[in-house]
Amino acid sequence: MALSPIVSSKGTTWRGGLTMCLLTLFATLHINLFGQSVALTFLPVIGVCLWPRFSNPPASIVLLFIFGLLLDFLTFEPLGIRSLIYLIIFTVFRPDLRLKSFRFNMALAYWIGAILLSLILSYFLGWLGRSVKPEWTALLYQGLLAMALFPLIYGIRHIFKTLMKDVGLRGF
Repeated sequence: MALSPIVSSKGTTWRGGLTMCLLTLFATLHINLFGQSVALTFLPVIGVCLWPRFSNPPASIVLLFIFGLLLDFLTFEPLGIRSLIYLIIFTVFRPDLRLKSFRFNMALAYWIGAILLSLILSYFLGWLGRSVKPEWTALLYQGLLAMALFPLIYGIRHIFKTLMKDVGLRGF
């Protein structure tokens, strides 16, 4: 008899929240690349894309909303823009409803879709929120940096998932 998502959801949502907390803190940083300061604000989108399977949807939505507001607050962006982006990505891709664990190729395909959607939403919501068109090259650099860091974060997640499985915790 297979476990339903409701039965399996025990303990997975907090791991998604912990991941988002760490990625949100790192998202406030800037990296100097070739004389340009590039923000890491798209890093938490990786956390949304890799959200744990069978997590509790209402709790997931609340956590994503809170971490979106937190990042907006910490980076002095209009409040609610990141929350809206995270919730749209969560709604479109529904990572909590995955039946199988991600393999890297499938995760990368989801990630590319999520980052493209995130870049498009950031541009138009930023334009709407500030009444000025955002500089598309800055968004592009931020997106490319997040894409470059995706394999590293996926690898860390994979190691953590393996450790959790060894300890007896599943669903991450």
